[in-house]
Amino acid sequence: MVFKVTYLLKNGEKKASLIDAGDETSAAKAFAGEGFVVSVEKEETPENLSGRPGGVFNFFRRPDDFNLMLFTKELSTLLKAGLTMPESLEIIEAHIGNKMLKTAVAGIKKDIVSGISFSQALKSHPEAFPELFARCVAGGESSSNLTGVLDILAQNLKNSHQMKSKMINITLYPLVIISITFCVFAFLLLYVVPSFEAVFYEIRIEIPPHTRLLFFISGMIKKHYAKIAAGVVFLAAAAFFGGFIRAAGRRAVKILRVFPVVCGLIDNYYLFVFSGMLSSLLRSAAPALESFSVSLFALNDIVAQHKRDAAMETLKTGGSFSNAVAALELSDEVMARMCAVGERSGKISDMIDMINDYYLQSLQNSIERISEVLEPVIIFITGIFIAALILSVFLPIIKITMGGI
Repeated sequence: MVFKVTYLLKNGEKKASLIDAGDETSAAKAFAGEGFVVSVEKEETPENLSGRPGGVFNFFRRPDDFNLMLFTKELSTLLKAGLTMPESLEIIEAHIGNKMLKTAVAGIKKDIVSGISFSQALKSHPEAFPELFARCVAGGESSSNLTGVLDILAQNLKNSHQMKSKMINITLYPLVIISITFCVFAFLLLYVVPSFEAVFYEIRIEIPPHTRLLFFISGMIKKHYAKIAAGVVFLAAAAFFGGFIRAAGRRAVKILRVFPVVCGLIDNYYLFVFSGMLSSLLRSAAPALESFSVSLFALNDIVAQHKRDAAMETLKTGGSFSNAVAALELSDEVMARMCAVGERSGKISDMIDMINDYYLQSLQNSIERISEVLEPVIIFITGIFIAALILSVFLPIIKITMGGI
């Protein structure tokens, strides 16, 4: 659990810090040597945000990468112009459109005025700022190059927003086709198929097994469609408000990585984020170990904890970047090989920039290929289902007609 500890220094200055501890007592003891502990408050984390009133709706109000990119770029510009952090945040807060981000910026400004660092203040608002964002800012603060990190972070957020938009466009098309197909099927099963069923039983013709199955499904839906709709709504609401959707979202990456085509796309995206963060921190003159540790957080969903620990141990014991990346056992070995080349040439930062560009281009190419393949496949599958339904109804009629001839 994360706690916010407020304490007074010997010179009377009031400070606050965040710490991960088992309980309030342990958190207070950690800062007992710094000064007099005034208060210990439990901080909200992404896992328990859904437990507070209205928290389940945070998904719909959370700022996206584009909002964060605008915030980051403007903050960097204002700081370069010579304004202080509170002054810069006050100017940005005045015209932010996203309400959650606006509230978070106001809270961060108050935290900074009370003596908390910018990165610690960001960690106090995980509903608006991802942990990776706060970790990168902390790296910029430690290297005394915050504006440089903010500029690079803004560019990474812009690239990430573009990639996510393209991925959403890929999934949006099949979802629209599937929705239209579902509506057509529902209309046919509720209004068209029952009419044919009445005619067939009236003229007493032999009905094929697949047509009988279609009539059975149509009858069940028509008889219980209200209960079915209510059940679907109830289950969806229970899943949403019960936190099951949030839990499923955290496991979605592991589920989708079972499919080879999607696995490559997902891995490339996370490696793109990882290399972008690592590049930005190294260029800000942050220590190599700290830069790798912060960037490694981007791979939490695709790399197991023990592999990340092994990679960090490799660097801590004097190993190279290439060996640390190899310890991650990534599905794509390109990064490890290119890091080795960069180390031999003495230009590891430039090589990681190239790695980031490589994964960016790879993502764009993968998205274009999937988009080209997905459209005809969806149309083909939809056509098969509609053809099967229509033939199930019309084959008996065709049989009667030919028999009559």
